[in-house]
Amino acid sequence: MPKQDSLVSNSKQRFMRRSFVAAMAVVTLSALLAVGERPTAHADPRPNIVVIEIDDMRADELQYLPKTMALLPGAHFTNSVVSASLCCPSRATFLSGQYAMNHKVTDNSMGAHFNTSHTIAAQLHASGYNTTMIGKYLNGYGCAKQTPQGWDNWQALCSNIYGMYKYSIMDNGNQTYYGTNPEDYQTDVLASRASTTIENAASSGNPFFMWVTPTAPHGGTGKRVAPKYATTFKTWKLPSKASFSEANVTDKPAWVQQLKPITVSQRSSITKAEAVRLGMLQSVDDLVEKTVNTLQAKNLMDNTIIVFTSDNGFMRGEHRIKSGKEVSYAESVDVPLIISGPGIQPGYISAMAVNADLAPTIADFAGVTLPWTVDGRSLVPALGALDPWPKRAVLHSIIGDFTNDGGGIGKHPSGTGVTTERFAYFEYSTGEHELYDHTLDPLELNNQAGQPSSSAIENSMQEALALLAVCAGASCQVDVGNVSPTAVASVQCDAYFTCQFDGSKSVDADGAIASWAWDFGDGVSSSEISPLHTFETGGVQTITLSVEDDLGAAASRSLIILSSANSIPVAVGAFDCVDLTCSFSSDASTDADGYLTSFRWTFGDGKSANLASASHAYPSAGTFNVALTVTDNRRGTDKWIGSITVTLPNAPPIATMSVSCVDLLCSFDGTLSTDPDGVVSQWSWDFGDGITSSGDLVEHLYPGPGVYAATLIVYDDLGVPSLVPGMIEVSVPYSPAPASL
Repeated sequence: MPKQDSLVSNSKQRFMRRSFVAAMAVVTLSALLAVGERPTAHADPRPNIVVIEIDDMRADELQYLPKTMALLPGAHFTNSVVSASLCCPSRATFLSGQYAMNHKVTDNSMGAHFNTSHTIAAQLHASGYNTTMIGKYLNGYGCAKQTPQGWDNWQALCSNIYGMYKYSIMDNGNQTYYGTNPEDYQTDVLASRASTTIENAASSGNPFFMWVTPTAPHGGTGKRVAPKYATTFKTWKLPSKASFSEANVTDKPAWVQQLKPITVSQRSSITKAEAVRLGMLQSVDDLVEKTVNTLQAKNLMDNTIIVFTSDNGFMRGEHRIKSGKEVSYAESVDVPLIISGPGIQPGYISAMAVNADLAPTIADFAGVTLPWTVDGRSLVPALGALDPWPKRAVLHSIIGDFTNDGGGIGKHPSGTGVTTERFAYFEYSTGEHELYDHTLDPLELNNQAGQPSSSAIENSMQEALALLAVCAGASCQVDVGNVSPTAVASVQCDAYFTCQFDGSKSVDADGAIASWAWDFGDGVSSSEISPLHTFETGGVQTITLSVEDDLGAAASRSLIILSSANSIPVAVGAFDCVDLTCSFSSDASTDADGYLTSFRWTFGDGKSANLASASHAYPSAGTFNVALTVTDNRRGTDKWIGSITVTLPNAPPIATMSVSCVDLLCSFDGTLSTDPDGVVSQWSWDFGDGITSSGDLVEHLYPGPGVYAATLIVYDDLGVPSLVPGMIEVSVPYSPAPASL
């Protein structure tokens, strides 16, 4: 079963990632000579060059060519476009390295008027290359028997060129016809012819240049799929994406607004047509495989550069455009571009490339100079990142208001535009403009032309277009400088001048904001996007926001606010202690013009607490200096200092007593009572006969003999009584009175 389109296969993410830059040690003639062992049959050490140019292949269709992706692991350009998305002008641009306005082939009827002396083939031929053309040449050239200048081997499709059967090929002046047998399938025939060309070239002493141009998958209608792939995409489903039959086209030019939404039936037809295209591309995949296999079999891969690309893209329902090309939208303009060969590191390159670059690139590989005015630039430096690749703008044009050309799109206005790695801008002859940010809007849903937020980049695109629209040669090398960011700052302050700043609306038209730097004018700064700051002092405050984009360009914006002077808060502390533990309170602290935001207690013993109310246990008795510092919402502070004395818990006294009696008179002694942490200050006696007394030494006369329970309670200097009273039994003996004499 064929795989479905990935949702990431949009115009600017068509190879699953955007920003990998291939590393290449040296892509020069000397490097090419150093890589691998050259075939001994070659006297000329320059590389062979094979260009496979597909007809109407979209950039996102490359994912359906697994053999091509595997066999051509070279540099994949993720920002590759054509300057005119129409077959004949695009192919003329490839051959000449010129924009359509300069090579004068502006539609599909003017191929016969092309200056064939100004082609990469003619120059390679003149420098000693054997040159071969296999497949579709320029529309309108027809079945002329005369081979265009610069081609040694001419095998051009002649009649019924879009029919996969019953077509003819002009073989160096002789017309060869093909029938309806399976082996006559056009793409397979072209693949075999390419293979034969390579085999013949292997024994030559000269390098060869071969341009293979199958007509697959042009258009995509009819029974044009090879029998072996007839059912491969039978169940394939068109992926859903917001640009298909775009719901809101009010921001699009009038000719798009007039298009009706695509119906269910029309979607089905588009799906079937795309399934045909994908089926035809499987034979293209086979063509690439056969070409590479032949090069390998002849030991030529180590000295062959292979370029794989397309002459233009194709619409399949995006923005309500059911099919066709020759419009400014990405699906029509973007094309696959792979450059593979010795010394070229596999990877993805985000450098901006246009099909006008291919002729000078091939010339660079071959070590030749193109003697005419060339609008493109060689991509060889971009392959190796030997020099910083410029942020360039390239031209795209629609010349003439078409009714028949463009694959059936119908009448739409002409115009010109520019494309960069990130933006696409187009001006129509009607005065309408379109501007899309492919980073933020890869599906081209939101036209930013005329929007204030995009004015900087729109101005930059207009300046580039003004240069490119009339350029020729070196003047076509228009680099788009970095557009400086715009700093946007706002602030909201409360009554206490605690201010919330916001820099999130700062923008960079052609990149991203990389850093924010706030200077609050009071010695405090912040690198946050939206910081919170409180002003401590009154007066005029000047705040500056500076932003920097991803390329180092900077911009700033200042704000001015007027703040009042801050009233300093008043710190008042209070405490209460029980033994070694004290409770502290800041409840009496005040702030006249705001509120307290922080409290800090220091307890004088090395400990502290950041609480409004705190409890602290001291490790020992003593006197300590306590401090409370309060801070208000504007960072005003005040400190209260107090002194506190704490003591150990009081130990109760111990009552100790003794007694001695003579008859009924007893003497009580409490002087042996003690207090562990003080002195005994009071003695309370109970003699057990209802009589009490106080003092440390007391006497008591009992009323009569007997046993009495006497107790002593003592009190310390803090008035704390002994926990256990001293007790003693007093035995008062009976003593009879003496006898009378």
